[in-house]
Amino acid sequence: MRYYFDTIINAGERQLFDADGQELLGLDAVRDEAMGILCEITPDALGNRDRLNLGVAVRDGRGAVVLHANLSLIAERPV
Repeated sequence: MRYYFDTIINAGERQLFDADGQELLGLDAVRDEAMGILCEITPDALGNRDRLNLGVAVRDGRGAVVLHANLSLIAERPV
């Protein structure tokens, strides 16, 4: 089945919608791909920020969301 991986940076500050999708066999493969996308985009999205929230929403061929994967990073200095 074809799945589409939409990425969201900081609650909609930037959104990238996947128009091509990927053929994958089952939700375990979908989960692995979504987690890999989060790991791959983190360095570029983080930049010099102290806070970052990333998300991947995965849609199936009918447009139904079948998985949400999220990652939050926070750097805080003690006061």
